[in-house]
Amino acid sequence: MKKTALPLHLLLFYLITGCGTGSFSNYSNSEEEASFDTTATLPYAAVKSPPGTAVHASDCVRGIPAPIVRKKVFPKTNFVLQKDSLSGVETVLFDNSDKLTITNTGCAYCSLIFRFETSRFNRDSVSQKYWFKAGSMLMKEVLQGLNAPIDLAKGIHKLDDLIQHTADNKHGRLAFGKEFDYGSENMRSIVMLDPVERVQNGATIVTVSFSVGPL
Repeated sequence: MKKTALPLHLLLFYLITGCGTGSFSNYSNSEEEASFDTTATLPYAAVKSPPGTAVHASDCVRGIPAPIVRKKVFPKTNFVLQKDSLSGVETVLFDNSDKLTITNTGCAYCSLIFRFETSRFNRDSVSQKYWFKAGSMLMKEVLQGLNAPIDLAKGIHKLDDLIQHTADNKHGRLAFGKEFDYGSENMRSIVMLDPVERVQNGATIVTVSFSVGPL
């Protein structure tokens, strides 16, 4: 298939910005469901630079990462631009004591990594479908408070479609660390869930990543 150049208005947008599925009662925790490793994986191998390669913000197609959280919606938020200007980290504190850390990063790619620390779900569940549903639900809850340079709503819809039509990892489709493409022939867009982490305070880390590119 012939590759089509990225439209000028989309390129300018990335440079400027820095780039219902039912209730949880429908998902069991049976021994037949797939278990998983709780060690988190690094998202998007394509984002990482080759070993020994120095990358500078001036070398990147995308602009310097900027905050994406709307403070009028989530006032308890803080943004820190990293020293290399290649990544920005935004922290949101919710009234229910949950926490969200958003890493805005990338060079040839624009990536947003949403790391939710929450105690709202069954941390002992081994069902990957359960955690895909949790990731989708958490993203929907914050979507209205975000001004993101990536089509997050379309990526969430991709997750919901996977949840509805795919058995829990029995056919190798619904899996942690797997990139699911929801982009077009002109631009690849990816959504991915990391393996769930369990932390000592009784909370669970649910990480949902979105990436678009190469720009």
